Order: sequence, then structure tokens, then C-alpha cells
Amino acid sequence: MKVETYKVGKSNPKAVLLIYVEDQVKPALIDNLRKKIEAGLDKDIQHLQQLEKILGSNPWTLVARFNATELPQNAAHSLQQGKVVLMIDRLPFAVIIPSLIWDMFCMKDDHNFPLPFMYLIRLLRILGALIATIIPGLYVALVSVNPEVLRLQLALSIAHSRQDVPYPAMVETLLLLVVLELILEASIRLPKSIGPTVTMVGGIILGQAAVAAKLVSNLLIIVLAGTTIASSTVVGFQNSVPIRVFKYLLIILSAIYGVLGLLAGIVLICAYIGNQSSMGVPYLSMPSLTQKDEPNG
Repeated sequence: MKVETYKVGKSNPKAVLLIYVEDQVKPALIDNLRKKIEAGLDKDIQHLQQLEKILGSNPWTLVARFNATELPQNAAHSLQQGKVVLMIDRLPFAVIIPSLIWDMFCMKDDHNFPLPFMYLIRLLRILGALIATIIPGLYVALVSVNPEVLRLQLALSIAHSRQDVPYPAMVETLLLLVVLELILEASIRLPKSIGPTVTMVGGIILGQAAVAAKLVSNLLIIVLAGTTIASSTVVGFQNSVPIRVFKYLLIILSAIYGVLGLLAGIVLICAYIGNQSSMGVPYLSMPSLTQKDEPNG
């Protein structure tokens, strides 16, 4: 394992440690990181956005360029995968570069379970990401544009639940999604002793009040509750943010073009993700694991 130390910043200099395993990491990745850090030695690092500027990342990207972890075992596991760890003075976490799509679904702790359970847990995370991204747009498409796709009994049930709702499906979906986003943000700011209780009770009361006031339908409450739970199955908060953003694009396209717009949105998202890279490493790359998941015996 190699550790390189840099002094970054003029007004508030900080030590930056570049840590990697020499026989695992790609030389091009290390050379690229060295050049970026050496070119930005005069820039201060107070937060991760300033680190992104030094590394030359696009600040408007929706995909995480690196992952932050406070667990030493996650950093050690990333080093074994051929990644690079940055440790910055007075920042209470390590920065792992590059960030790949499989970081959303794989954790070091997964190896503590039997092999079938490990793969089932990872499959469940992938399913949760797909549900959180697609289901709200699919609901809008089937309710507002393509109800003929549904079975007659289900279409009548949905129409009955939305009988007195004054807003179109897209408006009620966006309205309730904004409320859920506010609840998630409030749960982070509230004290841990009362935060989960307040947000859970508040969500239940708001949901029942919205249904009783005929602002949203019963089915939408179920759909968005499942979507919110599914979006939390991916690993890392920075990896769940793109999922929460992409679903709004699918909702808008589904409200305009129906199922065809939903499929077009999925293609656009896949093309966007396929075009992303972190320090020259494609976002859809597979991690180069040195330890196999299969048991030896």
C-alpha cells in the first residue's frame, strides 16, 4: 500500500493523503489524480464541492463521482478493488475514487452472509432502484394517458379512487412527492430521539388527510410510499439522490406521452449514465475484485 501526502490550500492549508495499493490500481488513474491534485495545490478544500473543482469534475452532474465513507472496512475493501482513497485533514470521512454503478448495490458487509443471501440482497437493492425510478412514472402513464393497458376491473377501481380528485395524475403525484421529500429532509434535521416518530406520525396524518380531502387517491399513497421505501435500499445517500431526481423526468415524460414517454425516458437515463465517467473510468465499469465471491471449499 502506498501513501502520498500533499499540502493543499493557501489561506487554510490541509494535508491530503492519496492512498492506493500499487499492484491493484490502474497506473492511468493514479497519474490522472496526481496531475489534478498538483495543479490545484493553491486551492483550499473546505467541502467536497471544492474537491470536485480540483479534480476537474462537472459540478452539474447527477451521478456521484466519488463515495464518502466513515467505515475503515469500506475504505480497505475499495483499495482491494483497485480504487483510490483520499483522506483530507479535518474531514471526518474518506473519499473513494472512482464511483461506479455497482457501488449502489454492493457492500463489504454483504460477504458476512451466506452466498445465496448475499446475491439475493444485492438483487433486492437493484429491484428497489428500478421500482423507485420507474413506478411513479408508470402510475402517471397508466392513469392519465394509457388506461386501456389496465384490466377492466383495475381501471374501474382506479377511476373510482380518483373520482373526486380535482387534479390530474401528474399534479397529484408531484404534489405528494414534494411532501415526501420535505419529510425525508426533516427527518435528517430533527433530533434522533424524536425524528423517526415525528416523521412517521406526520406522514401518516398527512396521507390520511390528503385522501380524506380528495386531494390524492388511495392508490397513489400506496405507490409513493413503496417508492420512498425502495429508494432507500441503495447503498449510500449520494447514490440515492440520482434515483430521486430521475423519477421526476420519467413522470413528466409519462404525463405527456404515456408508456412511450416512459420508455423514452428510460433510454435517455441509460444513455446519460453510459456517458458518465469518474477520473477517466466509465461509470458502468465492473470493479476489479481480487477476492472472489465464491467459496473455496
